[in-house]
Amino acid sequence: MAIINKINQKSVLVVAVIAGALVLFLLTDLVFSPNSLFSSRSNDVGEIAGKDIPYDQYKNEVQRIENQYAMNGRPITENDRAQIQDQAWNELVFKVAYQKQFEKLGLTVTEEEVEDMITGRHIHQGILQAPIFQNAETKQFDINRLKEYLKAVEGGQADPRDQAVWANFRNSIGPDRLRAKYLNLFKKSEYVTKAEGEREFRNQNTKADIKYLFVSYYTLPDSTFKVTDDQIESYIKKNSERYKVEEGRSLDYIVFPVIVSAKDSADLKQSLTEITKEFAASIDDTSFVASNSDNPTDPAYKYINELPVQLKDMASSIKKDSVYGPYNEYSKYVLYKVTEIKEDPKDSNYVSRARHILFSTQNKMTRQPFTKEQKDSVRRKANEVFAKIKAGANFDEMAKQYSDDPGSKTNGGDLSWFGKGQMVPPFEKAVFSLNKPGLVPNLVETDFGFHIIKVTEPKTNKKFKIATIEKVIAASDETKEAAYRKANDFASTVQDTATFNANAKKENLFKYSAKNIKKSDKYINNLSNVREIIRWAYEAKVGSVSNVFEMDNQYVVAILTDKRSKGLARPQDVRDEVSVKVRNEMKGDKILEKLNASKGDMDQMAATYGPTATVSTAQVNFSSTSIEGIGSDPEAIGKIFALKEGQRTIPFKGENGAVVLQMIKSYPVVEIADYSIYRKQIEQQRSSQADTKVDEAIKKDAEIEDDRYKFF
Repeated sequence: MAIINKINQKSVLVVAVIAGALVLFLLTDLVFSPNSLFSSRSNDVGEIAGKDIPYDQYKNEVQRIENQYAMNGRPITENDRAQIQDQAWNELVFKVAYQKQFEKLGLTVTEEEVEDMITGRHIHQGILQAPIFQNAETKQFDINRLKEYLKAVEGGQADPRDQAVWANFRNSIGPDRLRAKYLNLFKKSEYVTKAEGEREFRNQNTKADIKYLFVSYYTLPDSTFKVTDDQIESYIKKNSERYKVEEGRSLDYIVFPVIVSAKDSADLKQSLTEITKEFAASIDDTSFVASNSDNPTDPAYKYINELPVQLKDMASSIKKDSVYGPYNEYSKYVLYKVTEIKEDPKDSNYVSRARHILFSTQNKMTRQPFTKEQKDSVRRKANEVFAKIKAGANFDEMAKQYSDDPGSKTNGGDLSWFGKGQMVPPFEKAVFSLNKPGLVPNLVETDFGFHIIKVTEPKTNKKFKIATIEKVIAASDETKEAAYRKANDFASTVQDTATFNANAKKENLFKYSAKNIKKSDKYINNLSNVREIIRWAYEAKVGSVSNVFEMDNQYVVAILTDKRSKGLARPQDVRDEVSVKVRNEMKGDKILEKLNASKGDMDQMAATYGPTATVSTAQVNFSSTSIEGIGSDPEAIGKIFALKEGQRTIPFKGENGAVVLQMIKSYPVVEIADYSIYRKQIEQQRSSQADTKVDEAIKKDAEIEDDRYKFF
């Protein structure tokens, strides 16, 4: 009683403590949870044209497109899912950014236009290609199937899911048409003048013979030209448009693969062995397979030549209701149950098994047929060997010694089981005319040569109904746990880059690196399903070590090594590329200094410069961008056609080296009466680029922020 009294005395205090704890818990969740009032983490997946895009809006768009995929009647793969997510984002960009442009122009799509795209003269491609609206026999679009479907949907008789799918699709075709109208405004307003067509004709047909002196930058050693950080930074600023970059993250990581152990394989084999008797006694094989196979399929009839290789080799001894296996087939174990064996007298689809020795009558190199004299010689040789076999010589050994068929000679000429149509007609006729094992009595001639044939299994139309159980050889939980422990132990011992590298080296672990990963990336090197690690990389500090990530059949531990901001590339990120450019500038100055000091014609200048100076000739076209022997150099092409015959340029720095050009001969263009073909070329080129260029312009104007990586 004393204890109870003390509890009663303290009850008010206990209640107060518990209440306080509950309040603290609720406040903690309110203040510090990701969805709290004071959390800095937004529930938006991004921003388009100044408008925040909520997670729910984006998720609904993803769901809508997934429903459209369902109309095609196939499951959604991981690759499909990634494409759907990007498509959903692009649809939102369209709805927000494009819509402003539509409103400015007063573009709309009427209800009549929508109906026309469903059952009118301009049916939407999505409807035309959907399997559900195709004739079962012709595989072509059937308007009657569409009308039946619409009657069921609009009358409320269709499955609610089908109604939702159709509603989503119907709502999407109006915006599709609206965008097409908008883009057509650009395409249809494009006009190519006769002068532009004429200029394109001249560009393609203006030619010249030239002579050039060329000194490649590679002829001077890199070691004598030191490039400084200031030079690199200056070059980047000078060429800022070329070196704009997006935000990025760099990391190093270690992969800990989950490798199937010998024990995993043995255990799986044992588990299949244990169900063999149950499988053999099963009455409902379809259900048994569905319950036990990783890849359930209905039992199916197979001719002997279609049987799995293990059963094919023992076809003559296969028994009904027997189970064979388990067999190790690559990355899985397989059990086969023969549920029925039958032969149909009306079935002419025979199979047979034979060996042969080929004496080729074709040239091995050219595959051309032998002459008559050569064929007669081969025939005599084949008859000699045939006589030895008839006298008792071992067929297998004769095949290994004499056959010209590399695919079968090592197996004693065995061709395994084959059916009608798999061999050339004379060979097939000879084999299927024999009703018992033995030699075909005469040589058989085909386009390949002369054959000695031994039928080892006479023709049969026997079929076997096979039920199959497949089990993938996968890592056990124990094996996965061992790989996880190894990854976790490594992560727990790492504090920074130094210990990350040291421990990786100590444990002989290969370190991978990934540079400037973008938020939207779907892969990191060979890693897939990387959204979780990218989300971590964009939230972590440089030097942070990750927890263990599970990716497919492996575990990954990463360390964030760098953050790159949007804007101009940093010197350290493009050092190698820019160093080459800057060094070539310096080399060019050195080469020009020496060339400018030389006198005379090109040959004399080259002789004065030295053996690394090349003098040659070429024919060039005004529309080309390269010169044979020099390489790509659009500026050099421009300089050539500014010269008159006999004139030459002063030495200048080109893309690949220092150059001197001389116009030897220019070819006058023969004018034509009609330039329409060249105008058409320009129109097609501009039209094909319109979609991309308009899209890029609108997205740039919208100043899009894509933060989907936080959620997906």
